[in-house]
Amino acid sequence: AGLLPFEEGESGPGVALAIGDEVRIAVGEEEAKRLQVGHGGWNDRMARCCGRMGRLSAIDKAGDMKVLVPGVGAFVWNPAALRAPHAQRWHTALLE
Repeated sequence: AGLLPFEEGESGPGVALAIGDEVRIAVGEEEAKRLQVGHGGWNDRMARCCGRMGRLSAIDKAGDMKVLVPGVGAFVWNPAALRAPHAQRWHTALLE
């Protein structure tokens, strides 16, 4: 399993993810480019993924996450660029 930071930026264990989980590329193009330095680099086609949902297809040894976005392709992302909607709902429920 991989870990995503909590959306609120808390320091904590993060959100556990498994291959096949749905994630959103939750940053815009400029932020994504900045986050990709040292995390697999940037491909101009990745801009089409920003704001879209995809499925986690692999996690590398460094913790970077390969996400398949339908109609665009699979790219390796810095986990800081990703959000797991199901995990956010769970985390939000804990705060209520």
